Amino acid sequence: MSRYLLFIVGILMVHSGFSQIEKYHYYKDIEGVQDEWHKIILTDDIYAKTSQHLHDIRIYGFTSEGDTLEAPYILQAKENKTIINRIAFKRINESHNDEGYFYTFETPSKAAINQINLDFRKDNFEWYLNLEGSQNQEDWFTIIDDYRVLSIKNKSTDYRFTDLHFPKSKYKFYRLQIKSKKDPLLTKVSILESQNISGAFNTFEVKNLKYLKGKKTQSEIEVDLEKVSRINSLALNIDDKFDYYRPVSIQYLADSFKTEKGWRYNYKTLARGIVNSSKENVFHFDQKTVRKLKVIVEDNQNTPLKISSLTVNEIINELFVRFTDDANYRIYFNTKYPRKASYDINYFAKNIPDSLQELSLSKTFIIQKEQVEKEKPLFESEWWIWAVMVVIIIVLGGFSYKMLNSKEVGL
Repeated sequence: MSRYLLFIVGILMVHSGFSQIEKYHYYKDIEGVQDEWHKIILTDDIYAKTSQHLHDIRIYGFTSEGDTLEAPYILQAKENKTIINRIAFKRINESHNDEGYFYTFETPSKAAINQINLDFRKDNFEWYLNLEGSQNQEDWFTIIDDYRVLSIKNKSTDYRFTDLHFPKSKYKFYRLQIKSKKDPLLTKVSILESQNISGAFNTFEVKNLKYLKGKKTQSEIEVDLEKVSRINSLALNIDDKFDYYRPVSIQYLADSFKTEKGWRYNYKTLARGIVNSSKENVFHFDQKTVRKLKVIVEDNQNTPLKISSLTVNEIINELFVRFTDDANYRIYFNTKYPRKASYDINYFAKNIPDSLQELSLSKTFIIQKEQVEKEKPLFESEWWIWAVMVVIIIVLGGFSYKMLNSKEVGL
């Protein structure tokens, strides 16, 4: 009895594996599996056919005994990371003269800093700052000069840029000069060491920009990346040298559909922010798979900006995959109802080897679906209709004949 039960369970497991695979529309063969752990780099053609959150990806293996296995993986995005260390300090001097307001800070002698964040009680200002460093408060050396800080606050805008960024400096004393005739009301200072850990990106410039005819107070620009890309940041390259400050919205083409009046395009917001002449106009956002973008700049009554190109960061996503059995493996993707995978290895990511061999992928194969022939309605054929009518006529004729005979007998 137990043998029959095991046989039935095995058949059900195989059927379950195949039913899972049948839900997917594409696959690639995985080549070069030799070790327990490998990595797979996702490609543009996979992005083009998967969901935005990349949940519809699975790796299945097929053994020589006919078993179907699922290989667990961890999705790892090679993004930039920033580590912030706060540096303890003392504010030891405050003074002012005709040249502005001065603040002196003392830090540990071993501390190296590259960022100072400032908070002010005031709104709507534009000041220029100098920052100097010294070991003895006698010999001072310039770190930054004429650094611009800005605040704009009104009914439509609330923008503040008061963070100082500069090359790493290692002094015991720092002196900040704010070139203002009135007290800037400096309320808070944070001195930081900011360490950036670079990720891995494919950076490329896009010059295929098309200016559209929109509102008179807006510049609407259509951007074609010329290929499907997985991106998480971009920079607007603006040629104008004058000062500017304008709200901007960056959108991506999410889908399109055809109507009686032609094609309709649905754009969704990717990022919102401000473009201004005081800093680089870089926008960061959650990674998205995109092909076409739209940039909308609120010019109001100002001359439109000259945006010459976009610099795009295409992010690299890797799968760290564990292979425990000898099998022929494939990566499957694109299903109608994607569901995020849940694997135990997510809790033990620290145990994954640091160096993993990359696997190769074949071309994309389409999974052919069996065409189920739809049963025709019983009365779709005219012959059935005529046959039913003949039967009805015969039945009615029979009833009529019986009724006539019964009347004649009664007479």
